[in-house]
Amino acid sequence: MEGESLVKRRVKHLITGFAVISLLVSGTPAYANDVTAERSDRWSMGMEEYGHAISSVHVSEHDTFEDLAFLKPVLEGKRIVMLGETSHGAKEFNGIKGRIVRYLHEELGYNVLAFESPLGQATAAQASAPDASAKDTLSEGIFPVWHAEETLKLFHYMDETEETEKPLMLTGIDVQADAAFGPWLSGWVKTLDGDMADTIQSTEEEFVKLYHQQQDESLAVQEAAALIRKYEAIQTFIETHQKDLEAAFSAPVAASVERVLHNRLSFLNDGVSAQVHMNQLFNGASTEPAESWDEDASYRRDLGMADNLAWLANDVYPDEKIIVWGHNYHTRKQNSTMHEAIQVVPNKSGYIPTLGELVPEKLKGQTYSIGLFAHHGTTLANTGEEMEMAEQYNPYSIEEIMTPNGKQSTFVDVTKATDPSNTWMVMPVNGSYWGMFQETFLPYEQYDGLLMIDRVTPATIVK
Repeated sequence: MEGESLVKRRVKHLITGFAVISLLVSGTPAYANDVTAERSDRWSMGMEEYGHAISSVHVSEHDTFEDLAFLKPVLEGKRIVMLGETSHGAKEFNGIKGRIVRYLHEELGYNVLAFESPLGQATAAQASAPDASAKDTLSEGIFPVWHAEETLKLFHYMDETEETEKPLMLTGIDVQADAAFGPWLSGWVKTLDGDMADTIQSTEEEFVKLYHQQQDESLAVQEAAALIRKYEAIQTFIETHQKDLEAAFSAPVAASVERVLHNRLSFLNDGVSAQVHMNQLFNGASTEPAESWDEDASYRRDLGMADNLAWLANDVYPDEKIIVWGHNYHTRKQNSTMHEAIQVVPNKSGYIPTLGELVPEKLKGQTYSIGLFAHHGTTLANTGEEMEMAEQYNPYSIEEIMTPNGKQSTFVDVTKATDPSNTWMVMPVNGSYWGMFQETFLPYEQYDGLLMIDRVTPATIVK
């Protein structure tokens, strides 16, 4: 057995921009050894009846997507589809999500793809996309954990749709600081005002440093006050030149620029102390838990993502259907009701609500959340290190219950939990986080659909 400290160090590598300080795993539910052969057979029969085999996790040259046709009735009336994943860095997760995105776009009219990546970064890439290669848009527009050959195929597809009546449009929902937005915006502003361009560049550099590195709260508050004044001046300049921005790019890009500035100011006014605490935890300078959700930077991040998604759905793309690409942790529906789970930050208030739980109630009714899991294999940590997934599962784990049985992957609609053969969907079961740590939850509370892949392999990183 690995020591706890090593486990924690490994998990730290799995989270982009965050430290996992509290690791709570349930192991085996108390009743796990009570699975009778009759119950196991009944669940197997339910999977045979309600499970949908997916023939391939990779797009082929002449893909007809016939094996994904079951999604059409499942997603009837759903405007937002959330595609999760239990880990980043798996070739098969990237591949199947790419296939699903293409099917949803081509057959069901989902025209907006929103990554769990900074809105500023995605906006810069979206604005530059007409003159950039698919590889450049990929590497500049989303987090490095998805800079993989399998995802690049999807970005080539997005390139091909640019000149069609219904292009697949890229955006992001994350509020984290990024290093791409400043250089892009200052580059464009330079054509209008050289001094303002320099101000934007330096202000963004200071913001990124404050966000990711500052561990002294008193200094952070002082820096934030100075940055607020600078961002308010930038905000006024952009509002004055909104028509110029729309003429140069598009209305969604112009709106996104204003939204990024809004997010920056929101953080500087309300989120600095929580982020400093996060930075202290990440660097080992503190082990103190957050006193409340508001003092938890991970909660503030998910709240910001939920607000950005609502803004995209209501203001920018009110007539479009949206796909969200992220981690299961963010996309599941009620993280605060997990029985036992990974905590990004120890919090005295318990498990925090995440993106899927924080979206407005109206959008929740229009959302279908799909959790992706794998039975066996190897994935990549955010550091690029290969991570072996578990090989043994208890009988009360979705990995064991949903074993593909020779099939490459299987999907089940969890809204079918009312059938007696699917009682496991309303019981506390285990599901693997990053293929290594068991969490406990009621499937129907967290997901609308579950997709299990038999074996995953490390993503092929784009150099």
